[in-house]
Amino acid sequence: MSHCVPRGAAPFSAVSALIDPLYPAPVFYPGILVAVAGTAVLFAQALFIPLWWGFTSGPAFQAKPRLLAPSRRSPGTRPRAVTPWIRKSR
Repeated sequence: MSHCVPRGAAPFSAVSALIDPLYPAPVFYPGILVAVAGTAVLFAQALFIPLWWGFTSGPAFQAKPRLLAPSRRSPGTRPRAVTPWIRKSR
């Protein structure tokens, strides 16, 4: 039975023979490192974004009643909408 890869050679030597002329080692290995690091950053970002939304929505829901409550500075009065072209004379 004939093999594509010579005996004793690594199974990836045929692929390596194609990659070596295209990408020399000083270019290939940093490129692999950047690709793996970029994938790790994207994966971490995909995990971090839902946590960020969860942590920021809690204080927003706590602040909502205070934002919608009437002001305590002037009890019993509501703010009036004043338009500059329609003024009531007093």
